[in-house]
Order: sequence, then structure tokens, then C-alpha cells
Amino acid sequence: MRIDALKHDQEILNYFEIGMVLACFSAIIGVASFSVFCLKRMPKLGNALVYIGRNTLIIMSVQGIFISLADYFLRPWIPSFTIGKFAQFIFVFSCSFIMIPLINKYIPVLAGKRMKYRSL
Repeated sequence: MRIDALKHDQEILNYFEIGMVLACFSAIIGVASFSVFCLKRMPKLGNALVYIGRNTLIIMSVQGIFISLADYFLRPWIPSFTIGKFAQFIFVFSCSFIMIPLINKYIPVLAGKRMKYRSL
């Protein structure tokens, strides 16, 4: 019984490699410290990060649609994988940033914001 429990614990430890956990933790710390640095030292970039942070729900919800559109329309024209992924990145984020004001204005409930009621 005890050997099976140790074997199970070892399998769990092998599944969660300590290097991967440390890499994820250091990435989170790095992004958080970069954001704090940008908010303090570079107000323009800090404002852009705040804008992206407030609209993350919209960006994450529409990016799947635009990724599939980019794969369908851009992939046949761009033979290089690296350049294709860069063009896909530019296309997806530009379309997402176009959608942010539209969703915030016409469908704010989808962005997690309150609906502004207008009198008729």
C-alpha cells in the first residue's frame, strides 16, 4: 500500500516539473514588475497597458474569430511560417482594437459593463 502511494506521488511530481513551475512563476513576476515599471516611469505606455487590461475580456473573446479569419485569408498568400504568424498577430490585434469601442458602445453587457439606459 505504501509503495503504491509513493509511486503515485512520484507520478504527480513528474507531471508538474519544477522547472516549468519556476518558469511560469518567473514569467508572472516579470510581467507584473514590467507593468508596474511602465505605470511609474512611462505614463503613455502605462495608459496603453491599463486600456488593454480594462478590455481584456473583449480581446480574448473576439481573437478566436479573427485568428480563424486570418488563417483562412492570409495563410494562402504568405508562404513563410514566421512572417505568416507575425501578419496574423498584427491582423488579430488590429481587428480586436477596432472591436473594443464598438462593443463598449453598443453591447457593453458582453464586456462585463453595465448597460446605460436611455429614456425614450
